[in-house]
Amino acid sequence: MTIKKQWLLVLVIIAILSVIINSLILSILTNQYFKDYMKDNYDKHLNQIVEYLSGALKDENYSENQIALELETHLVDPITRIKVYDNNGVLITDVSADVQSYVTSGTMSGMMGNMMGRMRDSQYEEVDHTEIIYGNTVIGQVNITKYSSAEIHLRHGCFNRLF
Repeated sequence: MTIKKQWLLVLVIIAILSVIINSLILSILTNQYFKDYMKDNYDKHLNQIVEYLSGALKDENYSENQIALELETHLVDPITRIKVYDNNGVLITDVSADVQSYVTSGTMSGMMGNMMGRMRDSQYEEVDHTEIIYGNTVIGQVNITKYSSAEIHLRHGCFNRLF
């Protein structure tokens, strides 16, 4: 083997290794940034929900429809469902991302497909429970259902709805 072929082989190996190493490093950094972004986004929405509900529930002149409309704006990834209870445990409102798709589908087969998809995806969900406190008194509670991780949502949630 000539020197020219040896140098060419070395350069090809170096190029391949550098592409592989750069791809691994960049994918790890991007993945970590995405996870941090999703967690920060969830925490921001959770704080906004608790702040809104503490103001709405302390007045006791709240409209259940108004609360539902306000909470629908927080149905973003990874949040899929929000249930609000008063201090006696009575359900005030239940807002879900899947309910919107039931209404827009308009057909029984669409409803059944959405329900089956929801049952299939429920194993990847977790519920966060937060008490709504005003002063030192519990005035309500909120249960927020979310996907347990962003990777599972991307693998199962989005693609199940597409196909």
